[in-house]
Amino acid sequence: MTQGLGHREVIDPSKIRYSPTIRLFDPNGRVFFYDGRVYRGVYPHRVEFVKRLFAEHVVQPFAGRKLLIGTYLTEKRLDGFGLILEHDQVEVVTRPKEWSFVTYIEAAKSYLKLFRELHIRGLALIDGHCNNFSLAPGGRVVWHDFGSIIEARKDSLSGLGEFLTEFYYPLRFYRRIGYFPIMRRMGLHCGKDDYYRLTSHRLFSLVHLAHQNQDRYWAKGIRKAYSLFSNRYLASAGTTEFARFIMSKLRGEAFEYRHVRRFIDSLYREICDIPIRFNLTQWGDYHQTSNLNQTLGKPRGKRQTRIFEALKDIKPSRVLDLGANQGVFSHLASQVSPCVISSDLDETAVAKHAYTMLSMNKDSHIYPVLFNAIQMSDDVINRYRSHTVMALALTHHLRLSQRFPFGFIAKMLSRVTEKVLLTEFMPNGLGGLRKHPDPLPDDYTLESFLLAFQPYFRSVEVIDYDIGASNSPRTLVICRKREA
Repeated sequence: MTQGLGHREVIDPSKIRYSPTIRLFDPNGRVFFYDGRVYRGVYPHRVEFVKRLFAEHVVQPFAGRKLLIGTYLTEKRLDGFGLILEHDQVEVVTRPKEWSFVTYIEAAKSYLKLFRELHIRGLALIDGHCNNFSLAPGGRVVWHDFGSIIEARKDSLSGLGEFLTEFYYPLRFYRRIGYFPIMRRMGLHCGKDDYYRLTSHRLFSLVHLAHQNQDRYWAKGIRKAYSLFSNRYLASAGTTEFARFIMSKLRGEAFEYRHVRRFIDSLYREICDIPIRFNLTQWGDYHQTSNLNQTLGKPRGKRQTRIFEALKDIKPSRVLDLGANQGVFSHLASQVSPCVISSDLDETAVAKHAYTMLSMNKDSHIYPVLFNAIQMSDDVINRYRSHTVMALALTHHLRLSQRFPFGFIAKMLSRVTEKVLLTEFMPNGLGGLRKHPDPLPDDYTLESFLLAFQPYFRSVEVIDYDIGASNSPRTLVICRKREA
């Protein structure tokens, strides 16, 4: 148990849980969880440095500008540490591979702004990788690794070197090729050698094909050959540009302390000049980005109005919108829920949503993320499981396009649902006012659909409402979980 010592609370070490993702050589301290909150224990020899960050108004102003996670001094005590800080909790835990390229560009700009402001104050970041960012309200990102802030020295600028590999080269590749998913398949890690290899059109096409078929024997051979023999391409193509760039950027001014600010400004201009290019989505252009931000959050038509009314009755503490496209229903849900996760498997749809969120410049607690609902791992399910799940206009695609049986779809949706599932049955299948395919499979009926969900939910209720003769017919179904 904790016990009082004057006005300072002593934390029982048996009641805490250390973060499993800490850096082993964190110079400032360790992150731990206690009583449902996030803390950082500061090592005794780093207390004076950390207190100086607060005294010189580094911490709170940076947090106010959304550059750094909210961090506060506490009166708590824990053996082994000279000071205990408390951090704001991250509302939704995401992985960088689940971000669109729009969010990734935003993270790169945020890092450079933070590093520049720290450098002005004689400070630096020891890290420069994307895993130290978390999604924040309004489509923004925030640096959450307070422990990576150190005093700046000529030999303490490793964060910038890591930034080049984790952000600069992947985004430079995107600017040149216009295709970002292969960076995600490579773990969002692209060194200078990989960049110059992949900008060969033929080599890029071959590696792209291998990554798409990574489980096949021949694909493994391609990836192995890429690693072993692509140096030959690097030696014969792009060598002049490569040498000129490395000499000017890295060996010359990049890691010389007196030129850091100029180098950061140069990188920032390059990142800001990257054009945002949206390809066609696989869902079709249901919503136009040009006027989408003017109508978000306002129900239009009978379908949106009925779903909005259902959400108001449910009062969800958190919503996961699967197959959200550009987030129309996610923004409706945000009117009645404090937190909404807006997910889709389409890169362009998620990127358009993230772009719209940033252009609105509001602290909406909606988080656009990218993953395949039918391939959710245990990690994804644990992080995104929500009170209410919306799977609207999705199940017919899973059943007819991807040919998953209703039973499998019901089980998958139940795993990520805590209390309530809102879904729809499309009687005409993939068609609008006419059936497609025609004929539909024999088991593609409302009765079969409802029966598939009954083993996983306490109640499966059909909500009848007039959708209008000019709209695709659909049946709204509300499934409620059995009480624990």
